Amino acid sequence: MEQLVKLSLIRDNAKLPKKAHSNDSGFDATASEIEVMPDGLIRYKLGFKAEIPEGYEGIIAARSSLTKYPFVVPNGFGLVDEPYRGEWEFRIRPLYVGPNGFGDGSVGKYSLDNLPYNIGERCCQIFFRKREDITFQVVNELSETARGEGGFGSTKK
Repeated sequence: MEQLVKLSLIRDNAKLPKKAHSNDSGFDATASEIEVMPDGLIRYKLGFKAEIPEGYEGIIAARSSLTKYPFVVPNGFGLVDEPYRGEWEFRIRPLYVGPNGFGDGSVGKYSLDNLPYNIGERCCQIFFRKREDITFQVVNELSETARGEGGFGSTKK
């Protein structure tokens, strides 16, 4: 069943998120404003607010093209809870910090002219998924699996 997400475009240059192909999972979102924080955090403001349907959550994720640049999403992805009504934004951070830190219109060794995305360009993807209610049960033991407690690097690959 198709869900309706209400959007309010709050900037003159804001664009409606859209899919590149009809069977894509994510919608490309466009940078409406860019703000560089003193610590180097780059905030791409998307120019819209949303009303997420009851029982759903929004996800803001990097586009695969971000891997071409020395920037990362600080927390992996953004999770937007159903009741949030503020402007959506995508945040990245450079992997390089210059010897003098940040400031004077530069992000590390990268000037504002060399950010991965500019105003008006697709900068991230947004997704929606059904939120499941979870409860926890405290137990003394867990069921056995072939993997067991093998964690990071346990497959030696």
